[in-house]
Amino acid sequence: MKGLINKTRKFRLSRSIVFRKNFFSQGTGLTLRPKKVVSECAWIFVFSRPRRVSLTMALVLFPIDVIFLDSKKKVVEIKKDFRPWQLYFPKLPCSYVIELKDGLIEKSSTHVGDQLNFDE
Repeated sequence: MKGLINKTRKFRLSRSIVFRKNFFSQGTGLTLRPKKVVSECAWIFVFSRPRRVSLTMALVLFPIDVIFLDSKKKVVEIKKDFRPWQLYFPKLPCSYVIELKDGLIEKSSTHVGDQLNFDE
């Protein structure tokens, strides 16, 4: 199986992935993009070292789900139904942030501690 997989639940979260690896691409993220871009693929933000990343939904006009992973791709935190104009400050450092279509965390039964898999 290719794409973004929850190995623990044996569930494909997305067939396609968009990687955001540099400062500029991470800063713009989903800003002013149409909802279909996150409906069709997972957006994975990759960090060179674990960090606490604050997220803002300024100028993102639709809700999303967010998964925070450690360096071994294990889920360390989840934010469901992240809505436009909200801010979020995760409690733990992470190596990856994954932005997904809203409702997908619930549909996949993804929980903290689950192991995800994807190829960079």
